[in-house]
Amino acid sequence: MQWGKQVGSEGAEEVKSKFRLQCTKCSFDIPPVSKSSVCPECGGALETIYDYDAIRETFTKGVLDKRQPSVWKYIELLPLEDPARAVTLGEGGTRLLHARRLGEELGSTRLYLKDETKNPTGSFKDRKSTVAISKASELGFPTVISATAGNAGASIAAYAARAGLRAVILAFRVITKPKLAKLICYGADVLIVDGTSWEVFQLTCAASKKYGWYNIVAASRYNPYVKDGAKTECIEICEQLGWNAPDWLIVPVGGGCGLASCWKAVRELHRIGLIDKLPRMVGVQGTHCAPLVKAFDEKLPPDRIERFPNAHTVAHSIEDDYPPDGDQALIAIRESEGLALSIEDVTMLAAQALMAKKEGLFVEPASSATVAATRMLLEQGIIDRKDSIVAVATGSGLNEPDSVFSAFPQPPIIKPDIRELEVNLRGFR
Repeated sequence: MQWGKQVGSEGAEEVKSKFRLQCTKCSFDIPPVSKSSVCPECGGALETIYDYDAIRETFTKGVLDKRQPSVWKYIELLPLEDPARAVTLGEGGTRLLHARRLGEELGSTRLYLKDETKNPTGSFKDRKSTVAISKASELGFPTVISATAGNAGASIAAYAARAGLRAVILAFRVITKPKLAKLICYGADVLIVDGTSWEVFQLTCAASKKYGWYNIVAASRYNPYVKDGAKTECIEICEQLGWNAPDWLIVPVGGGCGLASCWKAVRELHRIGLIDKLPRMVGVQGTHCAPLVKAFDEKLPPDRIERFPNAHTVAHSIEDDYPPDGDQALIAIRESEGLALSIEDVTMLAAQALMAKKEGLFVEPASSATVAATRMLLEQGIIDRKDSIVAVATGSGLNEPDSVFSAFPQPPIIKPDIRELEVNLRGFR
């Protein structure tokens, strides 16, 4: 392949590159050495396209079996030209938990939880950050900027610190103290913006353009490389299932990048020949913050998704009044014959407690939304109890502990007296 040009050379000689960038809207191609984050022709989202025929020869089960679990295990499908420049904190390689006790409660014999809480900063965002920060470093950007409800910003700040880059983080006003504490400690320049998620995204883009900073908003609408990082989650799932895609893949949706990334992953694996079927995709949002679900229910075209009025949900990680990658997520759901559905806050919190009690997994409400959706679809008979289901747990409950305190009574304070202990324990039974 002759994609891209030699950076810094006077004659800009053609050199080989492992990928090219293509607009998801108008299909315009640009060289991979470009520093543009969006299509220069129409402003659409860019996507990496690899030489899948060549990759098929080297990206084999035997080769992959010899590599250590990591995001960078799948380097052939990642956009870094020089693997030695990867900025890593040990992300990826997270467990796929066969949730037998939880499955018995919900009525499924093949329920799995992809536990992304074990990533370095406690969420799947580390997959995006390791790739995007590595690419920022490779392209020569000294400063990166992002908008965040907390998880993405904390992750970007951590990887920027590791790479020696400056991170400017514009946080939504709903950011929790644990997430804010990470941002401050990692040394990012943090500003809390009093506006909707869409307004914060727009401010991030304006600052990126004005000051020449690298935009790493966790949506491929603004940066094509975050999708490649996020897709490794789904590549791992298929590998952990013996190179099989699940029948159903259930993903929380805020900006839509996570779901769109998983769909890219399975399409690439299918094209390479590592899996022989595609999963049905399910996108889950909060009932009062559900622009994707509304578009799905109303059968709107992907480019007609509307901002959700007065958006709010206890699941702050997916509190996006407008999903930047909603068009791609909607296409993925429809192409896979999947679904989009919304979950009430109280139902998420009940599922959060159930996951902790049954499987010892403490997740944030955005993650428990996928289990609540699983229960709903099993009860409605849409998912068969024998179908293989993977519900993605995107982030740790330690990032949003206030949700627990708001939903459950506080433990009583007693004196060091056995009688008080007995009286209060009886109250718990």
